[in-house]
Amino acid sequence: AVVSTQSTGPLCDTCATELHCTHEYLTLSEASGIKASELRSRSHDLKISRRSAHAAREKTLQVKEDLYARAEEVTYQIYTTFGQYIRALQDREQALITEVGKIQRAKEKVLDLQIQDIEREMRTAEHTCSFTKKLIEQGSELDIITTHSTVLSRIDRLEESRRQPAPPESDDIKFIPGGRGRVCGSNSAAGTRGGQQTHLPAEV
Repeated sequence: AVVSTQSTGPLCDTCATELHCTHEYLTLSEASGIKASELRSRSHDLKISRRSAHAAREKTLQVKEDLYARAEEVTYQIYTTFGQYIRALQDREQALITEVGKIQRAKEKVLDLQIQDIEREMRTAEHTCSFTKKLIEQGSELDIITTHSTVLSRIDRLEESRRQPAPPESDDIKFIPGGRGRVCGSNSAAGTRGGQQTHLPAEV
């Protein structure tokens, strides 16, 4: 049996009835050897390709494993970092709240002193009014004449105090966000009355 180099089939169908004088041909053994050589070459190429694919698979699996480890590491870093941020914010929050309490107490101290002064003036005014009424209604002419100047001086002082009262303390406490945040509380006109002064921190 022979194989034609021009035939599309495995064996030469023409050669079965005619001589091989019109075309090139190979013996079956020659043709089989050529095909086997081609198959060996292609199979060798495929083996090389398989080894490359295997190496690529191993590398990809290692990347996947490394990715998992890296994701775990980054997740831990995020938890740790944001935990620090949260603790720092909580500390800052507490510091600002503490400062609000300090400002409040300082202002309350001034307000209490102002209330005490006002109540003392109210009592003095009430006493003076009662004394003046009693003097006019029950005092002798000599008592009225001799006490007149003293009573008027007292009334003048009370009226002057009411006309020019010490500025009342304000309720001004502000939180200013941004950055680390600030708390401030302004004094009223030096925040003074009765010789006392409120010292307020401008910010934390």
